[in-house]
Amino acid sequence: MKKTSGATFVGSVVLAATLSIADRAVNAAECDRACLEAMVDRYVDALVAHDPSKIPVTPNVRFVENGVQLPLGSALWKTATARGTYRHYFADTTAEQAGFIGTLREQGQGMILVLRLAVQQGKIAEIEQLAIRTRNVDEYEKLKMDPLWLAPVPAAQRLSRERIGALADRYYTGMQGNDPKGDYTFFHKDCNRVEHGRQTTNAPASNYGHSDIPNFVTMGCEAQFQTGFLGFVTQIRDRRYAVIDEERQAVLAFAAFDHNGSIRKIPLSTGQMFNVPPYFSTPRTLTIAEGFKILDSKLRLIEATLTESAYGMRNAVDRPSAVPARRAGERCDAACARPLIDALLAAMIAHDPAKAPLDKDARYTENGQPLAIGDGLWRTLTARGERGLYLVGDQDVGVFSSTVETDIAGELTLRVRQSQGRITEIEALIVRQEIPMLGKLIGTGTLMAPPQIADFDAVRFEKTSDVLAAEVPVADRMPAVKLSEIAQSYVHALYDKPKPIALAEKCSARINGVDSTGNAEIKPLDAQTKFHPFASSCQQQIDSGFYSQVSRLRESRVLLVDAERGIAVIASAIDHPGDRDKIEVKGVGEIATPEAFRPPSTYYQTALLKVRNGRIEHVEAIERPVFYGMSLGW
Repeated sequence: MKKTSGATFVGSVVLAATLSIADRAVNAAECDRACLEAMVDRYVDALVAHDPSKIPVTPNVRFVENGVQLPLGSALWKTATARGTYRHYFADTTAEQAGFIGTLREQGQGMILVLRLAVQQGKIAEIEQLAIRTRNVDEYEKLKMDPLWLAPVPAAQRLSRERIGALADRYYTGMQGNDPKGDYTFFHKDCNRVEHGRQTTNAPASNYGHSDIPNFVTMGCEAQFQTGFLGFVTQIRDRRYAVIDEERQAVLAFAAFDHNGSIRKIPLSTGQMFNVPPYFSTPRTLTIAEGFKILDSKLRLIEATLTESAYGMRNAVDRPSAVPARRAGERCDAACARPLIDALLAAMIAHDPAKAPLDKDARYTENGQPLAIGDGLWRTLTARGERGLYLVGDQDVGVFSSTVETDIAGELTLRVRQSQGRITEIEALIVRQEIPMLGKLIGTGTLMAPPQIADFDAVRFEKTSDVLAAEVPVADRMPAVKLSEIAQSYVHALYDKPKPIALAEKCSARINGVDSTGNAEIKPLDAQTKFHPFASSCQQQIDSGFYSQVSRLRESRVLLVDAERGIAVIASAIDHPGDRDKIEVKGVGEIATPEAFRPPSTYYQTALLKVRNGRIEHVEAIERPVFYGMSLGW
């Protein structure tokens, strides 16, 4: 059977196949609808059973969860516990791709699973899934799916694959920047949209997401776009119309919605002024999967699901984020470092890269993601702390400084490399204040992120730590190489294999501004044993094995070493596989794995280690959760 690539519209993913799955007749010509839907069921059953051997896969099967390529059997394969009741299938019998939107249970918590399977010669060749940890799926499981989704469209009324993809693409083009004067006649007059099981069109007045415009949800699809309300979506990229169900005239699409944080007010065509809420004061990317149903050559039904990723993240299915090339740097002493960093931050605050001494090929990453110079913090940074901790290394300089992005406080670790006075590399890791609720509005927290063991507290960073800022006497200093070794030894001992580390008698530590050693006021993680690692000393935390059991240190890289201050700055990617219900803590006994470490996640962490005379005096760490398995970049 001739396969149609569909490559004429944006980013289509089509894998050809000619044979049926093993459970079907050997001489079957293709995997039809029943076959594809059965493959989805077989996959989800195997996922819940934590047993990849229950599905037929090609030798080089590719598994991508939340945009990250991972070994098959990891991530949600370790933690899914039961199927939910909502199930929506898409079948692309031409390209032998199956799609699915449904509910699951993960360790007792509700979640949404979006799935795409590419079948090749009766076996699964590619698996793409979004694990959307909403924790509550009641609305979805109460939703009565519109029967139009499953109704075949008469052959004479069907659009071609190319036109189906092009029509869905008009939706994304119309939403990006959302010109209220745009042509939105591609919407059916009876169009309805559902997001995570909640109807968001033609519904009673209520707040929609982060907004306080209650009449928005009372409108139809076309009327909503005609308001211009969605103009805070600044770019919709990496659009893929991956599963095209020609018989039902439906498509399952994937895309990345970038909100660059630069849009603060939107005058609506209704005469209202939409004050864009604080959630969008900082750069955000939402990973989106949406189903579209076409009727009468227009968009009739839309089913949307989403989760939040690091800003600018590229899905491994589309194109993996390129690791920036490294260039040798030159020594920049204290007299050089401070003016260089101040000029860079001033340019960011001015939102004008031309004001910074940048090399023409300067590379920039923010929270591990390669971004264009001028994007990310370049658009949103509005102020920095009066004091920052400036650090000087052999090839790199940096600063540890508080920040403000319009109305959101944060803490920034910045590494800068230069050559002949021109900046060649910029690496930023920023952790921001997350506000649970803003009156009736959703707050500024990262959507669907796991709870953290230490929520970031910006107040604790209002002044530079005296311990970190103090210079180390010459007699007590260590060579840069030795400081690097100490930093690596510490993170490996804490998050990998516990072992004795040279620690000062009064070693202290903080995570996200919270005292993480000797903290007698911290609420216990385990009610029975009254255990919390933050109540322990630096060495007790290592010896207990707590972190090394709930975490896996996958990446660690020393960013820079300031020998005069005795500080090594190390960046780490710390995985939490979620594969243990209980752990054995030395000196405490068995405890339940804390909720913060139950769902699969990765922490990006930067830690400043203060070392005097070969012993660690203080560890100042900031960290934020990202999708499981994500890399630090560089």
